[in-house]
Amino acid sequence: MIPPTRPSQHNVGVSILPCVVAHFESETPTAWVAALNVTNPRRMARAGQLSLAAASGNLMLVDLLIMTRHVSVDPHSATALFLASFHCRVSQIEIAHFGTSRPRKQDSRSPIHSKLRYLCGAMTSITLPYYAQHDELPCPLPSKEQIHSSEELFLDYGQGRKVAGVGSEFVVKYGFNVELIEGENMLFVAQIKDKYVRAPKVYALYEDPADKIRYIVMERIRGLPLSSVWQSLNKSQKEIICAKLCLAMDTLRKLPSPGGYCSIGRRPLEDCMFWSRDESKAAEKPVEPVNGSIDGPLNGPFDTQEEVNSAMIKKYIYNNLPIGKAAFYERTLPQVLYNHPPTFTHGDLQRKNIIITRIPNVDESGTVVDDEVEVVLLDWEVSGWYPSYWEYSRAMQGCGHFEDDWHYWLGQILDEYLKEWAWANMMFLELWS
Repeated sequence: MIPPTRPSQHNVGVSILPCVVAHFESETPTAWVAALNVTNPRRMARAGQLSLAAASGNLMLVDLLIMTRHVSVDPHSATALFLASFHCRVSQIEIAHFGTSRPRKQDSRSPIHSKLRYLCGAMTSITLPYYAQHDELPCPLPSKEQIHSSEELFLDYGQGRKVAGVGSEFVVKYGFNVELIEGENMLFVAQIKDKYVRAPKVYALYEDPADKIRYIVMERIRGLPLSSVWQSLNKSQKEIICAKLCLAMDTLRKLPSPGGYCSIGRRPLEDCMFWSRDESKAAEKPVEPVNGSIDGPLNGPFDTQEEVNSAMIKKYIYNNLPIGKAAFYERTLPQVLYNHPPTFTHGDLQRKNIIITRIPNVDESGTVVDDEVEVVLLDWEVSGWYPSYWEYSRAMQGCGHFEDDWHYWLGQILDEYLKEWAWANMMFLELWS
């Protein structure tokens, strides 16, 4: 019997809605899961299985209540990743094989049950500094002296941000302006265990308390930036690479939001669209006639797309752009930017941030001889759950002056949001041209 729904409490400050309770019937004890705002879950409970999938990103888990001590969850399922993105109160949950359309056969090589480590609550409560286990390291971590003395610099923005190669195994991003959430994002997506979703392994995340410089120590990827070889690729080679990128992005875009438009752990968004240097200064700007006052951070988290639109307009005003144009955006954005659910977004899908491990082998006739190529995505610093059009709109900025065909291939990798891109790009250009 399913008990009556009841409200749940959470410290994010969202409105309390009636709970939807999923019932699990099996030979194991009954488990109850309380959730909020389930508008159209793709799947509900099956016998002995937990399967809560976000419907268009609108599933907001506010409290996880395990009334028994056992529930079957695949550690690499969307459900587990969803739970991993939220603070959950869990007591000795165990993991079992998880069936989708039909049950899997038991694999004698792996136990039916294994302890759930970190998947529930880990990505919101990761302890910093973070260091990978010793057996996960290819060799000892580089010292601070080794990092700063490296002459192999891939990026050099002075003390704010540098990316250095250190030895044959490591790349280190470090500086005052480096945000460790980038490493947390990579740790998060690494849990997907999908062969098409690949980010550099993260070995360490820490801040030096003496000088406040932050460090992300990651795997050195052996390969070629897509930007360096794109012009030399033929159509068949581009098709192979972009097909793999499409599969990767499709997987990422299915990751359910922990609640609204936010970064992992329902933290603020990191895209520079929502950045302001000094909130006290921002609050003094005379913006009452347009979209309300700037009375706090512009970067969320946001419960609705209307709040996202409002923050974009406030950013426009914060950058001292015309108040009349801000009023225009306030009137028109609700008519063009709406019904875009929170969707996991890489946020900087440019060719310079895509590494291919090798060039696909295609003969002179265009026949594919060997399509074995791994595609690795770099620069996860702004990743999070943005409106569904955001990935395409931001990626199109990488087209620059449209001097080649990258715009066409972006349409093969991602769903195109042409109307939304046109409007967002107009604002982007005004802010940073």
